[in-house]
Amino acid sequence: MCINEMVAVLQHYENGGEVECQSYRSHEWKNMEIPTWNFDKYYYRIKKTPKTKMVYEWFYQGTTTEKYSVADYLLTEEEATSYYKNIGIKHYWQTGRSWEVPND
Repeated sequence: MCINEMVAVLQHYENGGEVECQSYRSHEWKNMEIPTWNFDKYYYRIKKTPKTKMVYEWFYQGTTTEKYSVADYLLTEEEATSYYKNIGIKHYWQTGRSWEVPND
């Protein structure tokens, strides 16, 4: 990496952006929660955002007396986990229908 690339990655991380790293011996980029900056042993880059994402239709059970329902919206797995946890729903799962959509 040249100095300008190093500075760009460091500034991106400092501003709250995500960074990936790759060792000189590997071909796999890994997400870094807390980078241990070592430009002698690792390559670093700004994490690439995928152009598309998979969304799923979900079943859920709101209460023990309520029957199972299909959600009115499509969510990724991460979005569903966060959403249902926040509103107190413990029982939810994918219906089996999924779509690839633009990652806005």
